[in-house]
Amino acid sequence: MKTIKLKKISVKNHPKLNEKWLQRLIEEDPKLLKLGDLDFIKREKTQPTGGRLDLLFLNRAAKTYYEVELMLGSTDESHIIRTIEYWDNERRRNPNKNHVAVLVAEEITQRFFNVIYLFNQRIPIIALQLNAYEHNDEILLAFEKILDHFEPLEEEYEETNRNWYEKQFSGESIKIMDKMLSFLEIVAQSKILTTYNKSHVAISTENSKRQFIAVYPRKGKSCFFEIHINEGNIENLYSKLADISIEPTDYGNQCYGLSLNMQTIQGNEELFKSVLEMAIEDSL
Repeated sequence: MKTIKLKKISVKNHPKLNEKWLQRLIEEDPKLLKLGDLDFIKREKTQPTGGRLDLLFLNRAAKTYYEVELMLGSTDESHIIRTIEYWDNERRRNPNKNHVAVLVAEEITQRFFNVIYLFNQRIPIIALQLNAYEHNDEILLAFEKILDHFEPLEEEYEETNRNWYEKQFSGESIKIMDKMLSFLEIVAQSKILTTYNKSHVAISTENSKRQFIAVYPRKGKSCFFEIHINEGNIENLYSKLADISIEPTDYGNQCYGLSLNMQTIQGNEELFKSVLEMAIEDSL
């Protein structure tokens, strides 16, 4: 195996690179950010308070906007404030969607990491460090997630009950949810805890430290699942689902989305039981 030595560079100080170049690159390939399936919405969007938001993306499945601010070089106070301000502007413009602030910088020092972390307890904000390397005439970029957005506590959601879901969504979608829950009951080593929120159905166990499955029933013949899988099991997850031609949607924060119908589940019971076992294992 050939080994290549890469030279780390600063995009800010490179004579041929600049922020406009980086904007266009991310616009053309949002997967570089590793934040899931994003659609590009706008570049340099004018803000009512002055200034321009670098990039705006939308994850349509998760109904979530990502307000992305770029800064070449090291981050500073003004960059953090601007990121939060633009996030708040877009949140007020579009209150019916979820919004996540994304701060990208070439260097995030410990001092500013601590500041971002404090904001992160109340504001959904993701910090990405851009690492750039040069080899011959090629530039290699790697976006490293330094801080993920904070997950709100379950009690913040408005709770409801099973009857509400049966009235709101199709019987087929509810049956798919129940089928997956029946698999979970088989593989779980402790009692299953199900909380019916108006936004989703939260699944955990008596022994788990967190909700590890969120279920979103539909009005049609499918049901949407968000499953938390730790980094060590991600490759295993993709490998198992590839056997039935399913590619999960990466929403970041170790959360993966699956849209399932009854036809997909039937005949693949053992496969889905093994996926649920991984989710349980990673929640302990």
